[in-house]
Amino acid sequence: MRTFYIVALNQLKRTLRMRRVLINMFLLPLIVISLLGTALGSVNDMGGAEDAKIDPVTLALVKSEDSPLLDGYLSDEGVARYLNVVEVPDRQRAQENLRTGEADYALIAAPGFDRAVVSGRAASLELIRGSSHSENRVAENVLRPFIDALNDRSAAAKLLGPQALQTYEQLPAALAQVQDGVLGAEGGSYTAFQYYAASMLVMFMMYSGLSLSGSLHGERENRTLQRMYAMPIRPIHLFAGKVAAAGAVAGLQSLNIILISKWGFGVDWGGRPWMLAAVCLLMIVFTMGMAITVTFLTTTQPQSASIMQGLIVAMTFLSGGYVPFEGWIQKIGNFTVNRWASESILRMMLHEPAGHIGASIAILALISALLLALALTVYGRKGYAYE
Repeated sequence: MRTFYIVALNQLKRTLRMRRVLINMFLLPLIVISLLGTALGSVNDMGGAEDAKIDPVTLALVKSEDSPLLDGYLSDEGVARYLNVVEVPDRQRAQENLRTGEADYALIAAPGFDRAVVSGRAASLELIRGSSHSENRVAENVLRPFIDALNDRSAAAKLLGPQALQTYEQLPAALAQVQDGVLGAEGGSYTAFQYYAASMLVMFMMYSGLSLSGSLHGERENRTLQRMYAMPIRPIHLFAGKVAAAGAVAGLQSLNIILISKWGFGVDWGGRPWMLAAVCLLMIVFTMGMAITVTFLTTTQPQSASIMQGLIVAMTFLSGGYVPFEGWIQKIGNFTVNRWASESILRMMLHEPAGHIGASIAILALISALLLALALTVYGRKGYAYE
């Protein structure tokens, strides 16, 4: 074991003396967090200490006659907060407004709309979407209670007869399904600085595997491994010492990012330091496993570096580490380790219950354990030899 400690301490000193390591692993993450947090704060900021605000959506309304039902619903205070209604003469004008950006959404009522609703006959409303997905969602969520109420009246009239309409003397009051609010169980929400601090912490910790891969390849390519094995050194002690040194560098790196971002940028990492430490430890395990697997499955240092950098960038991108995604890319991101590590940290920042955080950490632990098992299997078959 004495050989293990000597190798680990010597490798740690050598790594920390390298200027490029200090810049790329300790200084660069903080610069990236500062730049992204400042430049994209207005885009990705989740509200900080204030509630997130939703701007009103301009609704182009087309109706051929007065409609007390529509006017009554759209003039409700809860609805008017989110829909800015502008009446237009016909459907063509409404479509032109959508194309030019004068309107965000369009609602067209068929002639005799109110009479059809009151008599229980089929009443027609046409909804036309605009170019903005988020504004379409806001408009549809606000209009949904009104449309659901119409469907209820129509279904009751068809099934029970016109007498059933007596129970629908008036449509229900507007029930806003869009609300300004904040994330988190305690009313907190993460800022752009917090978001990118979490994602960059995860990404740059994985870069620490490059130093391990470079050290393992370097000993073989420089022929120093042959001379080491000429001495009474067990290969497992030499290999384990290098892995331990790289893991220690990753631990110092994570501590540096957490403390400097907390004191310098005001990043709140949550109130569960032991869970945060567990996430960092699991990321170290994953990173070392990835580095070992790639190193022993390749023959040169440039090959290993290219594969690892490609994996790191791809996983960070797919997990939303640069820009949050929705849809199919987000589903692919669920298979990356970055997704679960970042989610665990963000849940801590939002002060969510420990059970929610633990679920994400459990998935992260499973991924790390599987990759570690793969790394040990590859090492057992290949071995750290100079041939």
